[in-house]
Amino acid sequence: LAMAVSCVLFVVIYFRLAYKRRMFRGMDRGTTVEDVEAYARGRLSLGLLWTCTVLWTTLVVAYFFYSLAPLLLEGVADNPASWFRRDGPLTMACEATLDVLLKVVYMKIIVDVHDAVFDDA
Repeated sequence: LAMAVSCVLFVVIYFRLAYKRRMFRGMDRGTTVEDVEAYARGRLSLGLLWTCTVLWTTLVVAYFFYSLAPLLLEGVADNPASWFRRDGPLTMACEATLDVLLKVVYMKIIVDVHDAVFDDA
């Protein structure tokens, strides 16, 4: 029950992304400094939300994969040397790999926002 509620609440991020994308497409780049800055903030905001959506979706899919794969592959999961063991290295490998890769992607967005905010020009 808790997992179903969590998934339903998670779906909200997709509606938020669609709304932000629609709002950004309606924005005009403008000619004044304020309009250009507002457009840049909107672009960075949309990029950050898109990145969060992709990263969190990847984490959710990976969680379901390494949680359900041992249940679906009963014969393989019972083998002590199998990567699909319920308490085996699959969980650790998925979590560690995704943690590192997703933090690298997220850090790129943070650096882009930092560079935009602290631009010397």
